[in-house]
Amino acid sequence: SSLNEEGELWIGGDYLAFGYTSVKETCRKFFPNPFGPGMIYKSGDICRWIELADGSVGLEMLNRGSTVKVRGQRVDIAGVINTISSFDFIYDARVISITTSLNGRESNKLVSFVVPEQGQEDACKDLSQKLDDAGLTSYEKPSHNIVMSEMPMGINLKVDESALVKIFL
Repeated sequence: SSLNEEGELWIGGDYLAFGYTSVKETCRKFFPNPFGPGMIYKSGDICRWIELADGSVGLEMLNRGSTVKVRGQRVDIAGVINTISSFDFIYDARVISITTSLNGRESNKLVSFVVPEQGQEDACKDLSQKLDDAGLTSYEKPSHNIVMSEMPMGINLKVDESALVKIFL
């Protein structure tokens, strides 16, 4: 790709692992290298090549701000929101990461908040299955999907994510 062009980071080479222990996730992340022998790993990270001050070229990671760890795996929240929003019965969607503690161990889980298109509330009942069908892995799928009539808005007219947390808790 050329300078400043955004794209997904693919990793390949002699020391690339053969896959995950889960066959389903291996199929989604590893595939034959279209540029030569071996396999390629699709990282899910969005990046771009940039020219550095000294004239050399470096890689800038672009989507780390919306990335959280769920069960040891990095998940791009924006990607999950985009998947949910791609369904024609969804008017608006947000996904937040909630940290829970069980027996002294903290873990993150994803919770989705969706506003269906008018008259499409019943379509949201199968949202979890639709996310499976769309290819989200088990750790990318929200553990809870909350259907709402509208998103809570703050005084700045943006979605109030702290209110979403309170709704869930």
